[in-house]
Amino acid sequence: MFEPAEIAFLESIGCSTQELFDFVDDFVFCGDVNYDDVEAIQSVRFDFFKNHLDAKPASQSMAMDDFPAKSAEADGIAWLPRLIVKARAKLRGELPADLMYG
Repeated sequence: MFEPAEIAFLESIGCSTQELFDFVDDFVFCGDVNYDDVEAIQSVRFDFFKNHLDAKPASQSMAMDDFPAKSAEADGIAWLPRLIVKARAKLRGELPADLMYG
């Protein structure tokens, strides 16, 4: 689906082809993602990738079992424990391919 130069570019900014595909897929089929949100999320990820990870990709992804259950709550807020772990995994580039942050 992606040309080699496109894959190289995405990797250079800390974005996987799966992440970009998932954003586009959700936009087309659900309409719940917009360009500005994608750009904002990837901008934060790129800054972390460049300034904290020295532009090096993660050596491994987290396992799906490493994430809190969707039913988990913190201070009565459903999903909060899961969202915190997902956000940190997104920053580090460790989200499993089957899990999207956005």
